[in-house]
Amino acid sequence: METDPGRNSEDRYPIRMGINSVERIFKKYEVDLPVYEGNVQLGDLEQAQVAYTLKGDIYRRGDFFIALKDERMLPLWDKGDLVLLKYEDQGELIVGDRYYLLLGDGREIIGGLTKLADLIVITPENPQYGRLELKRSEVLKIYKVMEGLKREEAIREREKNM
Repeated sequence: METDPGRNSEDRYPIRMGINSVERIFKKYEVDLPVYEGNVQLGDLEQAQVAYTLKGDIYRRGDFFIALKDERMLPLWDKGDLVLLKYEDQGELIVGDRYYLLLGDGREIIGGLTKLADLIVITPENPQYGRLELKRSEVLKIYKVMEGLKREEAIREREKNM
């Protein structure tokens, strides 16, 4: 009976072996992600104070966390919960993904991208907020929502890292 050489314990290599060990790969992505709380506007991030930082790792890739200012994402996330944002180019948008948009008039909106053509159509999770149809020229910056973090969970994670 033949045995599968991939299953032979003598042919296995320890995870920590070599220059591409898991430890080295993981550390490459460990960064402090800034957290902006309160009523911080996306357009004013350069002047805004960072409230604290949370660890970013191989799973948590993004640019920064920002607290939600309204209830557009209920029941998924509530006002004050954090969302991890990553800057996106308008040419790389995917229908079905969630985005946080900074508009030319200073408004910020968040929701799922439901249509992409001449207009960008954003639909919030909370049905009390209507969908928005925006011209591409109205949008200054687009951020992809990478993950959400409940406020209580963010506080626990912050305390764990102190």
